[in-house]
Parts: sequence; C-alpha cells; structure tokens
Amino acid sequence: MSMRVSDWERENYEKYGGKFYKADHITVVPSLEAKDFSSKLARIRMDLTTPYMRGTTVLDLCCGTGEYLMFFAPMFKEGKGLDFSAQFIEKANQTRQATGIPNVEFSWGNARQMPFDDQYFDLVYSFASLYHIPRVDQVISEIGRVLKPNGKCVVDLGNLYSLNTIVCNAYPHWAHPYHISVPAMKLFFRGAGLTILQHRAFQFLPLWGADRPKWLKPLLWNGWSQWFTKEFRGKMLDEWISSFPVLKLLAFRHVFVCEKK
Repeated sequence: MSMRVSDWERENYEKYGGKFYKADHITVVPSLEAKDFSSKLARIRMDLTTPYMRGTTVLDLCCGTGEYLMFFAPMFKEGKGLDFSAQFIEKANQTRQATGIPNVEFSWGNARQMPFDDQYFDLVYSFASLYHIPRVDQVISEIGRVLKPNGKCVVDLGNLYSLNTIVCNAYPHWAHPYHISVPAMKLFFRGAGLTILQHRAFQFLPLWGADRPKWLKPLLWNGWSQWFTKEFRGKMLDEWISSFPVLKLLAFRHVFVCEKK
C-alpha cells in the first residue's frame, strides 16, 4: 500500500528528530579551503546572502543547529533561527550559550506557520532544507508575510524533474523529498508577493557519488563532481551547464534571491 503525504512527513520528523540525522553534523559552515562541490555551493549561497545582512533583522529558516546564523551574527542587528527538530534547536541553544552570542535566538516551530509577526524581518534565508517540506507554497507564502516591504529572501529549492529526484527516491531510508517543478517555484514566489532578483541553477547531475539506481550509475560516477566543480570565468562548470535554457529546467537545485515589493 502506498504511503500518504502525512505518513512521509511524520517519518521525516522522526528522522530529523534523531532517528537518522544527528545534531552533531547536520549543519557545518564550510571552510574557505574546502574545494568539494557541497562546500563551494554553500559559499555561493552565503555570498548571495551577506549583502543583505548589515544592521538588519534576520531569520534563518530551517536553521538546523544554527551554525550559519551564529557565523553571520556579527553582521546583523538581530537574528532568529527556526527549525522543526527539537534536537537541533537544543543543540543550537547549547552552542549559543557556550559562545555567548547576544543577538541570536533559536526556537522550535513549523515553517508553514511561523511564530513571528507580519513584516518582522529584513532578510529570510533557507539553505538546503525546503525540499524536505511538503506544501512549500505555504512556506513561501509565510516568507512573504514575515518580510518587511523591500525585504529580501535567499532560498534554494529542489526541482522535481531532475536526475537528483530519481536518486533521492532510491534511498527511502533518507528524508522523503518534496521537490517541485521550476515553473511552480516561480509561481509560488509571485503568489507571495516576491519579485525574483536572481535565479541560479546547479546540479544538472546529482554530484554526490551515489550508486542507486543501478541503471543510472554512469551518471553517478564520483569523478563528475571533480570536473563540475572546476571554475571558468568565476562560475563552476556545473552552473554553466545547469544554466543553459533547456537544461535549467532539468537541473536540481535552484537558488533564488527575491524582494518583497
């Protein structure tokens, strides 16, 4: 019998509650020396976010254990982190108390029903998380609600029509994916009153060295990542390929910078 969305969501909650994903290594700010694909992509997201940090009120949505928010803390006036995993929030608060960071606060909550007032934040960002949440349209609507006029958001979403979706579905013991199409992503931003300022695409190939499904194995070779992370004219080869008009609709990861008008 097939599982319902509510069953998948409950399983994801259990996995992020400690059954599969552990708080000790769920979120790690990459070092400048790291040259692997994931680290380079993380730094790209950070570079897109930092111009909007200075003197602002910031929300790290699906913050995990809060390393990114605490890293950014010297830049902003006030920062809040929200996550649905109680173990991640507990770990984040332990780290915050140990380091004595004064302008950061972490809380448990649902990204589809955020416990924040309307127009509270200047900046909302969410890294590598929203493709594990059902009804991402509701999340994006909430982002639009809590942003101030002219506020910015930086989020990345997972494309349903990608090779990475096929690979993710071959690993049922991991968090169940909730990927959406690229046209749906743009539609949800417009519906939330958000104007797209930048749209960058990555991961035409999965690039994480999996070996399932077997029939896709030639495209899952570890060596692809080494080639696709090479840089030309300031961009990784992966981004150049993923940005071709037709291929962009098939790339997995889409990073958006949006503004609330």
